[in-house]
Amino acid sequence: MEYTKKDGKQWAREHLKGIFGASIPTYSGDPLALDEKACRQDLQRLISLGVTGIYLANSFNCTQEEWRRFMQIGVEECAGKVVSLVLVHPDTIAGMFEQTSYAEQIGADVVNLMTPPSFVPSSDEDIYDIHKKVADSVNIGVTLYPAPKAGYVMSPHVIARLAEITNIVGSKQSPADNVHNLQTFRLAGDKIVIGIPGERDWPLLIEYGLQTTMGTPFAAMFQTLENPWLQEYWDALQARNWSLAMEWYWRLAPLREVFWRVNGFYFSQVGTYPFKIWKYWMGMLGFNHSSIRQPVPGLSKTEKELVRSVLIRVGFIDEATAAAREPDAPVAAKLSGVGSK
Repeated sequence: MEYTKKDGKQWAREHLKGIFGASIPTYSGDPLALDEKACRQDLQRLISLGVTGIYLANSFNCTQEEWRRFMQIGVEECAGKVVSLVLVHPDTIAGMFEQTSYAEQIGADVVNLMTPPSFVPSSDEDIYDIHKKVADSVNIGVTLYPAPKAGYVMSPHVIARLAEITNIVGSKQSPADNVHNLQTFRLAGDKIVIGIPGERDWPLLIEYGLQTTMGTPFAAMFQTLENPWLQEYWDALQARNWSLAMEWYWRLAPLREVFWRVNGFYFSQVGTYPFKIWKYWMGMLGFNHSSIRQPVPGLSKTEKELVRSVLIRVGFIDEATAAAREPDAPVAAKLSGVGSK
């Protein structure tokens, strides 16, 4: 953290820019344990894709020690290279304070705060109060996370009130509601940085001051080192080169269609993030595959084939690379250098 509490908003405006890639941990072994070497490899690969920040997400079926260790690894790998944004989404209210304080202690740049499932607000005032108390307890910049996964959606008016607090510096918008997003920009966009992770929404909101994704899985899923499609799309939008931006928007359409086909059910019906699908998709593009602890949904053969076929169809990988990168492929094939895209 290279700023004071009172300067957090200015720091955020200057540094929360560009594509922030989301990184989720890799587990291996039996029983499953955090694979620290693989986590570092994945973080380094994400940085090599040109992201300006990394969103460190590890709020699913992990122990407190695993959460701490992954965040420490992430902050270490980001230091001096890109901004580190730590997701705080614990199981308890006490955990919100503990994890936010820990992120500050290890030198994270900023945190993204989501209340635990045990928090059931009876009014907007309850939502405002808990976020204010956590922000007041630390010096680090705090960003909000008004996502349905919290069990409620924080209204734009509450976000605007919270934006007045000294070290609340941003909001990662995930309600899948562009009216909510638009009103948030209008009410709070001059006070805090508003991030939009969903790439299909960027063209609609770029004119309202969109300057960062604030954490998106697409950074690792919709491009490769040789084919930086997402970055090209983002850069064209930032330059207001609408013709070029729309070319990239439609070039991404096959990836977008498959992503929402295999992920949409989990978002809308199950209310969870299908990390197993994400890890498989990323694994096929050169990141590490990972087992995921239950009850995170597994991966069907149909879902695997949809992901695999679209990555081949758009030219991100070829058939040989796909075969070598399957999680159950022989180790010799994985190490042979086949398909280095």
